[in-house]
Amino acid sequence: MNRKIVRVLAGVLCLGLLATTFAMPAEAKTKKSAKTAKTAVAPKGFEYIYHLPVSALSNHGTIIGCDIGNLQPLKYSIGGGLVGVKSFNFGNQYSATATYTEGSALPYSRVSTVDATIRPILDNAARSMGYTPGGMFDLEIGAFTNYAGYAIAPRLNNAQHYELSVWPIAGFSPRVMVLLPDGTFRMLNDSELDRSRESLMFVDGTRLYTLHTYFPKAIYMLVYVPQ
Repeated sequence: MNRKIVRVLAGVLCLGLLATTFAMPAEAKTKKSAKTAKTAVAPKGFEYIYHLPVSALSNHGTIIGCDIGNLQPLKYSIGGGLVGVKSFNFGNQYSATATYTEGSALPYSRVSTVDATIRPILDNAARSMGYTPGGMFDLEIGAFTNYAGYAIAPRLNNAQHYELSVWPIAGFSPRVMVLLPDGTFRMLNDSELDRSRESLMFVDGTRLYTLHTYFPKAIYMLVYVPQ
C-alpha cells in the first residue's frame, strides 16, 4: 500500500517537473516574440499599420481641382513640403473606371484638402511612428455624368499615376502614407511610390516621385523619415 502511494506521488512529481520543463521554453519564446514585435514597429519599420478612428470617406475638405476625361491634367498645389500633384494617365482612366469615350460617363480624378477634424489624427499617428508630418491631400477617382455628378469608382481596373513634387529636407527621406476608407493608415511600399527619380533635383529645388494607386478613394500624407 505504502509502495503504491510512493509510486503515485513520484508520478505526480514527475509530471509536474515535465510541465515546468516544457512551460519555460514557451514563456521564453513569448518574451522573444514580444521583443521582436516591438522592434518591428520602430520608426523605420515601414510595414507598420495603424487602424485609425477615421476613414478617407469621412473627409469633407475643399475641392482643389478636378481632371475630367482626357483634358490636359493640371498641377495642384498642396503645401507642407508637397509642392504639387499632377496626374498622367495617358488615357487609361477609361479602362480603370469602366467608362467609355462614346458613353455618357467620363472618368475623373479629384484632389481636395483634408479637413481640420482629420488632419490632427494623421499628424499624431505619423509622429507616434517617429516621422515628421508634411502636406496631405484627398484623391478621389471615379465617373462623372451631367445628370448624376461625381461617383466614386467601386474599384480601379488598373493603376492610376500621379507625379508628386516634394521639397527635400537634409537628413530626412520623403515617404508617403495613405489613409484608406476602412481606417487603415500605412506607409506606401516601393510598388506604390516610385522613388527612382528622387536623386534628380529640379530648377525649383523639388524632387519628383511617382504615385501608382489602385485606390478609388484615399488620403495621402507626405512624411519625412530620419535617415
